[in-house]
Amino acid sequence: MTIEQYVGSLVLTIAISMYGAYLYGKKVPGFHIHKYFLIILSPILGVVGATHFFGKDIIYFYLMSCLLGFILEGLLGWVYHKTLGERFWKYNRYTIGGHTSFLTLPLWGLAGVMFFILSYFIGL
Repeated sequence: MTIEQYVGSLVLTIAISMYGAYLYGKKVPGFHIHKYFLIILSPILGVVGATHFFGKDIIYFYLMSCLLGFILEGLLGWVYHKTLGERFWKYNRYTIGGHTSFLTLPLWGLAGVMFFILSYFIGL
């Protein structure tokens, strides 16, 4: 399998799992942690699968993206709140001062890996 085929199948798998989580979420109202895991499971497995093409360094990149995105989001939210006296965004679950949430950690990592793969395709 080429990297292009892998990324295409990963995008399709993520879209299907997100749609499945959406359909399940309509049937089960409210926040439940298992619905959250349905959303992030296939992207995280995709990052693990990307080690075939990029080596184990992609896992380190994922973890650093998790941490960096989490810290920057919390810092930006806090600075915005202190500067303008209102919140830029607000989290309700697993928060740190309402400025960021532990639930965003894996999503920041996934965003970092997506930008890494995009930069690979455009030759950066």
